[in-house]
Amino acid sequence: MAEKKYSKAIHAVQSKGDKIRCIRKRKGITIKLLAASLNVSSKSIQHYEAGDRQVNDEMLNLIAEKLQVNPAALFEYPFNSISDIMHVLFDLERGGFIVPIECEPDSDKQLASFSLRTGNEDLSKALNEWYEIRQMLENGRISNDEYLNWQDAFPDLEQYSESEKDNTSNTASATERNSVPSQKSASIYRRNGVLGLRAHADHALYGMNGTLVPNNIQNQICRYTNCTVEFLNDESQVHFIPQKAHISGAPQDENTLFEILSILDKNADTEHYRVIQIQLSRIAIHNIVKKGFDRDAFYMKELIQESIDYLFTGKKARRHGTYFGFNFSQLDLLRERTGVSIPEMFMGTD
Repeated sequence: MAEKKYSKAIHAVQSKGDKIRCIRKRKGITIKLLAASLNVSSKSIQHYEAGDRQVNDEMLNLIAEKLQVNPAALFEYPFNSISDIMHVLFDLERGGFIVPIECEPDSDKQLASFSLRTGNEDLSKALNEWYEIRQMLENGRISNDEYLNWQDAFPDLEQYSESEKDNTSNTASATERNSVPSQKSASIYRRNGVLGLRAHADHALYGMNGTLVPNNIQNQICRYTNCTVEFLNDESQVHFIPQKAHISGAPQDENTLFEILSILDKNADTEHYRVIQIQLSRIAIHNIVKKGFDRDAFYMKELIQESIDYLFTGKKARRHGTYFGFNFSQLDLLRERTGVSIPEMFMGTD
């Protein structure tokens, strides 16, 4: 039997699991970190990504929240052939969104060029926005990772500053359009009211491109852990003393825990991040000890003993360099050894 027209199989669309894995890796998030933020096992995440286990709608929304993307970015669209794609376009035409039009042919190709025309105002704005961001990518103003992150989060992120818009306008000079920004250029997107994970591998938190942990993140951490801002910023304060008992309705949300784990999951980029990493580790030590464990529970080959001594006493060993707190893997080892959950290590509650 002859093959039907436009029915040849295509593999242009990723599965849900593939999308989760690609976005997670692009943002530098480990399986352990994502699993801990969702309160599931690492194996569950591995099963989701491999397609061995279906992701229900509730879990998909939670994963999207942790990855700071629009849930639609994780949907699996059943496009298995050109025919499938065309029928979606037909539906959009019938709904009054688009019509096909012919453009100037591409001199580099033998194929004719076609585009889509829309009379829908919102769709027109969205397509124009996409075009501008695509131009920024092609002109070297943003990286491919930033471009993909913009797509995955669309339209939930504030897009780009007015100055960036001006630089991408049709009146911009050729020099401006083709200039490549320095590595210190700000990202084109930022979360409205929420700090998310950056795509750049050298930063754990969106706000980590500066020298200080943002004040709003410090305040969230203080409310979550019951510590003071002074304790969080003072490495000389060795012993953690909770301020008061947690009350019902206190902001002990998973997003704050995710911020804490993100700080611990990466090497501290700046001195301020290193200090907060130290102080968060001391909070964890306090809450583990409160569960009945002594100092011996922290002595294992995976932990540098001089660092453990410093966390407990504040006394530096001779000829020792800079001290750091627990990273996420070490924290997970302590969880396995003591049975104290990671939320308990920072909230101190059962």
